[in-house]
Amino acid sequence: MTTAVNSSAPPAQTDASPASVLPRSARWGILIAILWLALFLRVWQLDTLPPGLHYDEAFNGVMAREVLRGVQRPIFFTDNFGEEPLHMYAEAAVFALVGESPWSIRLTSALFGVLFVAAVYACARAFFPRADVLALVAAFLAATLLWSLMFARIGIETTTLPSILTLSAASLGFAYRRWSWRWVIGAGLLLGAVVYTYLASRLWLPTVFLWFVYLTLFHRAATRQHFAKWLTLALVAALTLAPLALFFLQNPLALTGRSGDVFTPATFGGNLLRTAGMFFFSGDMDPRDNLPGRAALDPILALFFSIGLLAALARWRKPFYALLLIWFVIMTLPSALTEFAPNFRRAIGALPAVILLCASGFEFARTRIQNLEFITRALRITKRKLKYGAIALLLALLGASALWSGRAYFVEWANNPGLYYSFDAGLLQLANYLAARPRQEQIYFSPDYSAHYTVKWAFDGRPIASFDGRRILVLADSDHAASYGIITHEDTVTRDALARAFAGSDLPHQFLDAAGETYATALRFPAHTRLAISPQHPRAVDAGDFASLRGFDIEANALARGETVRVRLYWDARKPADQNYTAFVHLVGPLNPATNSAVWAQDDKQPGGGTYPTTRWQKGETLVEEYIFKIPPEAAPGAYRIETGLYALAAGARVPLFEKNMRALNDAVILQNLTLP
Repeated sequence: MTTAVNSSAPPAQTDASPASVLPRSARWGILIAILWLALFLRVWQLDTLPPGLHYDEAFNGVMAREVLRGVQRPIFFTDNFGEEPLHMYAEAAVFALVGESPWSIRLTSALFGVLFVAAVYACARAFFPRADVLALVAAFLAATLLWSLMFARIGIETTTLPSILTLSAASLGFAYRRWSWRWVIGAGLLLGAVVYTYLASRLWLPTVFLWFVYLTLFHRAATRQHFAKWLTLALVAALTLAPLALFFLQNPLALTGRSGDVFTPATFGGNLLRTAGMFFFSGDMDPRDNLPGRAALDPILALFFSIGLLAALARWRKPFYALLLIWFVIMTLPSALTEFAPNFRRAIGALPAVILLCASGFEFARTRIQNLEFITRALRITKRKLKYGAIALLLALLGASALWSGRAYFVEWANNPGLYYSFDAGLLQLANYLAARPRQEQIYFSPDYSAHYTVKWAFDGRPIASFDGRRILVLADSDHAASYGIITHEDTVTRDALARAFAGSDLPHQFLDAAGETYATALRFPAHTRLAISPQHPRAVDAGDFASLRGFDIEANALARGETVRVRLYWDARKPADQNYTAFVHLVGPLNPATNSAVWAQDDKQPGGGTYPTTRWQKGETLVEEYIFKIPPEAAPGAYRIETGLYALAAGARVPLFEKNMRALNDAVILQNLTLP
């Protein structure tokens, strides 16, 4: 029975001709050396290169931390536009073993990167079982190719796709050649597991289906003979992905949300050309994913890839060459169908196929050179010398390619000063510094980065008060010490405003970017150093039970038509409000026919433009914010007033305002009366 089953599968030697069999010990020795090389390239300087911790990496780290701590263990992570779960759970396991740090976040990807190298070798062995040189070359390329190396050192879920997908392809290859039940079941499990890795993985299922259609058309007898095992493979795959499929059935927006945001079929033609050109001419421009503009393949590998692609096209009737072609085309579609093409991240599912085609081209070149008898005659050398000379030449080319990739990453890319910003290095430094401050200190952050996962990672649940200092100034309770982190690269006003509000600070801590320019400043103000605040027009107006209006300033060249009026309000917080209120400053006068109300100009906004809502206000804080409006040139003659207050946006109900125990009319405090002639 076994003989009959095996005889129906394609002969092992037909997909790699001629054979290149190495002794088992030599094969394993070389493979182990390649795996050690892969590990070295993925962990060397991993604590500093890339610098910082990018938002997406930090998101994965925060989710893995929550998995480890039992906060949540979902089948799909709905935040950050939706993320597949496999990487987060693997990252949680790494955290359990080596602790939580940016290094361990990236170590997870590095380990998946080494697994990818082994998977490529296994896949090459499955596809071309007697082509040992081809398999080892493929593993070497997986270890050294810049595209592969780049993603193996970034802590994002993208890295899991090529390793698990390649293992799936390898198991399909072994199942097709041997048709043993263990390989059939294993292939089904891995086929379903791929979908738990990364968004682009969803195209692997149609890739395998198209290969099955191809086999049905061109290898009908073998397909018919093993149809029951194909059904079993499909059933196991369906059962494996059933939990995720059920989640998507119950949450359809999670299935389409992220892909719908980037799907751009209208530009498919141009994107397709750019995606095709990324292998030879111009690659991904994103500095997080590539040396901007560098092609996915250097000229040496582009040559091998071209040879391998042409050889595969010529041999398309052989099942595994057909699978390589289908695999390559389908898995590059995520780049062609979405914005910002070419995109290495979205096309990463095609990476294993590209490597196998390069290795196939290498093998094709090696065997053809060895068989060119005119070379032996012209050079007057034996075929044996030609054989080893050809191998030496081709291996030298591979070595040159590897050195090229290494230099591109560890020298050219590593010295790009823009990486400081691309990987949020300054943000992480500032957040780590503030997170290490004593717990009794209140921490303030400007601009508002409280929802940024790099900040969330650093603070690990510690409360922070984050606001946009370009919109609102938040002064800490004077009874307690406070530390402010100001990204002066963006917020150029808060540092000077704090200097005017406090008697002095401890020595400021400066954070410099890669070019030596100031990125951020950290200031610490001891308790009781806040200066007294004296608005131009002091008031004492209670706003509900959570705040009081201390006073206001009015700035204008003249209170006349066409003039811009600036009103600065000073609020003293007593406690967080029960909901987010909107503050307003209105110019109210005679009936305005344009609005059918008495309002002629206004500035309504949540405090800090929503960056410091009333639900975040803390006892003892003083909040200073400016409101701007223009007196309309068409304003009717008559008596006007400038008034302010607070209201709940949804219901429109105003916050009760009391001054000297008297409730303000319409819960609006009059700041200034004026008359327009």
